Amino acid sequence: MVQQQKYLYIYRISSFPLSLCSIIVTVIPKFTPIFSGDSINLKCSNSAAGSPVTWYFNNAVVSEQKKQTWSIAVATPENSGSYRCESDGKTTDYVPPASLSIYTGQPVMPRGDAFSLALQNEDGLDGWNCWFYEGGPVRKIVFINDPPLNEDQIFQAPTLNHSEATYWCSDKTGQRRSSPVTIRTSEKQVLLEMAPVPVMAGDSVTVRCLAWGTSQIEHVVFYKDGQMIQEGKSNVYEIHSVKDSNAGQYMCKARYTHKSTTRGPPRQETSDPQQLFVRGMYAQAVLSAANGMSCSCSVCGSNVSYHWYFKGNDDRWAVKGEGQHYDGPSAAGSYACRAVWPNKRTLLSNVHSCEFLPFLLPQLILISVTSQNVLRKGFERDFKGETRA
Repeated sequence: MVQQQKYLYIYRISSFPLSLCSIIVTVIPKFTPIFSGDSINLKCSNSAAGSPVTWYFNNAVVSEQKKQTWSIAVATPENSGSYRCESDGKTTDYVPPASLSIYTGQPVMPRGDAFSLALQNEDGLDGWNCWFYEGGPVRKIVFINDPPLNEDQIFQAPTLNHSEATYWCSDKTGQRRSSPVTIRTSEKQVLLEMAPVPVMAGDSVTVRCLAWGTSQIEHVVFYKDGQMIQEGKSNVYEIHSVKDSNAGQYMCKARYTHKSTTRGPPRQETSDPQQLFVRGMYAQAVLSAANGMSCSCSVCGSNVSYHWYFKGNDDRWAVKGEGQHYDGPSAAGSYACRAVWPNKRTLLSNVHSCEFLPFLLPQLILISVTSQNVLRKGFERDFKGETRA
């Protein structure tokens, strides 16, 4: 029997609620569950009629499929997997309304180590719960304290004793969820650390080779799909602009020593392999500051709202207002916007930075009434930090 709909991954990468995209894969008929021998059709919905379609199965291009509808005459267990499609060479994907990220810990950790996750939703967390999947049934994470009604929650995740687990959070309706986080484990001393989620084409990615308990790594070799791609003293491999060709299986081999080791040769070990997934472009809003600040999104349609965000001296974006136009800026810092719906949103727009210089003119005018010489000295003191005689 083909796995049931919630594990067939027709719409999704892993076992969490459906992703929300303008170009999606639709199953016709919508059988639940799908059994061996069923005849089904996968349709690349919302793609332009007659436009070429690229199909992906488990993130690999299916070259023989070019039509908008992919017909599977007889379903078998081998058809279970992740399906997605692109039209006109691109997809228009959005991101979930909430964000889940690693707060303490690493994407790859020793089995049994503790770590914590951070959940953020600007509309609050009333009624939200978090879940994880590690190969068995989906399990609920029990919070030590009730989830707060504000927009943040940091919580201890259950100890991971399997090779990997996927974590996500959702509201009580199940229609709004967070981004997922996948944590992997390794029993080796040498670990390869990379992004715990699929990366977007064009982004930069840093891959690190780590040895637990020491930073004294003498020599590192990085491999992709079994082929050496970098060798030397650096334990970092960087991809400055990710392409589809960068997707693959990565691992590293490190020669290292511990500070407590006073004799004997350095240790050497090869990490477990880790998979780098590359996905298409997300929809992104555009901030224009030519005449005031306005926000737009060419692929979002008309039934959309816009939120504005501000970041000051800290590293956190805070909601600043709503509407397509923003009256401001009102303070020095960085401004951005995004298009939002109840259950999805775009990426943050380009960032507009604003600085306010000290305005000394009123002080100078008052001083000039008293003496031109005092005005000259005040000007020099303000800009040079000292007064000349």
